[in-house]
Amino acid sequence: IERNEALIARVPDDQKVRRDLARAWGNLGVAAELGGDPATSARAYERALGLNRELERLNPEAPEARESIGSVLINRGRSRAKLGDVAGAEED
Repeated sequence: IERNEALIARVPDDQKVRRDLARAWGNLGVAAELGGDPATSARAYERALGLNRELERLNPEAPEARESIGSVLINRGRSRAKLGDVAGAEED
């Protein structure tokens, strides 16, 4: 994650790096959730969501970003619910 975050800082419009980084943050979210850490999970999903939204902005015709956004919102909603943030979970 750190390496790709550094790459994004140097080449912010590189969609492959952004996609890989979004996937890595999403995977961290899943791992944290499975490990019983919904707070870390929710933060990881938030970063993945932001990256996927940027991908959608860079390439609005590509369906992959919208699909990833949907998956991340489902996962983030589950983490928010575990944290007691019912309103946030319902929003997702």
